[in-house]
Amino acid sequence: MSVAEPNSPASAQPDRLSVAIIPCANLMPSMMVATLGIALPEIRQSFALSEVAAGSLFSVMMLIAALTSAIAGRLADKFGRKRVRFSP
Repeated sequence: MSVAEPNSPASAQPDRLSVAIIPCANLMPSMMVATLGIALPEIRQSFALSEVAAGSLFSVMMLIAALTSAIAGRLADKFGRKRVRFSP
């Protein structure tokens, strides 16, 4: 075992904004599914979707969320999290 240097990233404390954002970001997929579940009957009627096609919207939405989060994570690793943030 080695002891981290005082200025090394291993000894850095997370900033308060990151600690607040991470739990909120983990809630987003659940909120997306809940919102789609409420809107699904109207979406199904508006686009004349079958039950199978309407149900596949959940899978497509989760697949898109997984892909975009993986891409955003890779970009954050490469360029730094502050430069990759999508909102001001």
